[in-house]
Amino acid sequence: MNLKSVHLLFVLVVLLGFQQVILTTLSISDDHRQCGFLNEEEDLCASYCYNPLKLALGYIVELKEKNKELEQSHSDKYNDRLSGASQKEIDTLKKEIQQLKENLEHLNNFQRQAAKDKDESIAEQNILKSKIERILTDKKDEKDEKEMQRAKDDKIQIETKLKLETENVRLKVHLDEETKKLESQKKQLEDYQAKEMEYSKEINELNSKVLSLEKVFRDRFSKNGCKGLSSGIHKIDIPGVDLISAVCEGNIEGGGWIVIHKRFDGSVNFRRNWSEYRNGFGHMDGEFFIGLENLHRITNSKTYELYVQLGYYDGRILFASYDNFKIGDEGKNYRLDSLGKFRGTAPNKMDYNVHNPFSTIDRENARLPHCASYLSGWWHNACSNAALNGKYERKTGCDYDVMSWSCVSLKSAQMLIRPK
Repeated sequence: MNLKSVHLLFVLVVLLGFQQVILTTLSISDDHRQCGFLNEEEDLCASYCYNPLKLALGYIVELKEKNKELEQSHSDKYNDRLSGASQKEIDTLKKEIQQLKENLEHLNNFQRQAAKDKDESIAEQNILKSKIERILTDKKDEKDEKEMQRAKDDKIQIETKLKLETENVRLKVHLDEETKKLESQKKQLEDYQAKEMEYSKEINELNSKVLSLEKVFRDRFSKNGCKGLSSGIHKIDIPGVDLISAVCEGNIEGGGWIVIHKRFDGSVNFRRNWSEYRNGFGHMDGEFFIGLENLHRITNSKTYELYVQLGYYDGRILFASYDNFKIGDEGKNYRLDSLGKFRGTAPNKMDYNVHNPFSTIDRENARLPHCASYLSGWWHNACSNAALNGKYERKTGCDYDVMSWSCVSLKSAQMLIRPK
């Protein structure tokens, strides 16, 4: 067999191998209905793969027909040549055929890998498409949600604006009403102020008349307390005290006395605290005490004498008199600053109390404790032999817790003062 015959045989084998490749491709295409795609991908296949392959397939079919003609025309010639070929050439040809088969197998493998890669690519495209669709759907939902929230916010703003406008209208109406009320009240106030000015003028005129009457009264009565007045309650004018109501005594030793302390029936309790003794208590038409503060002001306005009248249960009336009676202010606890010279028919029992502060049941100032708790309020030293504020009770024997003088119970007692 010559070299030309071998080459022709080689070409024939290649064509036969290529024919097998084409048949395999067509078989795969038939199984997958055009280009190896499913029905839903048919249009895509027609666009991307079928049209370019159509010409190639026609060309392959034409080659196939020519190959058949060549086989038919040269079959006998090749068979004769092959029968005359040497064993070495046959072996060489077999090797070449084997190599062609291997190449064909490689082509088949490549075709299968290409189909697999194509399927994987389509699957990835579908996954990507799903992701894109999902992203678009999410974006659409997010956009819808934002639009809905924006609509809600716009609604809230409109409602808020309407509420504010409504509230402003209500406030304006209320303001107008209050303004009218204020204007009315202002007018009333102006009327009241005008009336007040009229009343103030009348009050000033009345005050002038009162001052004029007081002047007339003071001109008629001297500043000598109860001097020249009968026994009873009178308005008296005392320097430093001005006009006060006081009980005057006009029947004892020439009269003119101011009664500062009086007891005769036990109707008033003299067991009192500091505040009550400072301000005074009782009734001027009965039992009473004029008060330490008034007593301080009166006795410090000029020199006063003290007259103590004592009534006993046996009918005796005695007295103790002192010519310079004066007490201090509250800062000194209304201390008995002075008594002066003593005269009288009763024993002198108040000298023991000179220079001692006043004590009450709630403010003990005596040298011994509990004196005021036992004998009530007085200028206690180590207690006292004069106890005009003790209990109103008749007792025999020496008992200092009752109203007494020198340890003898008293039926009545009164303290009188007048300027010297």
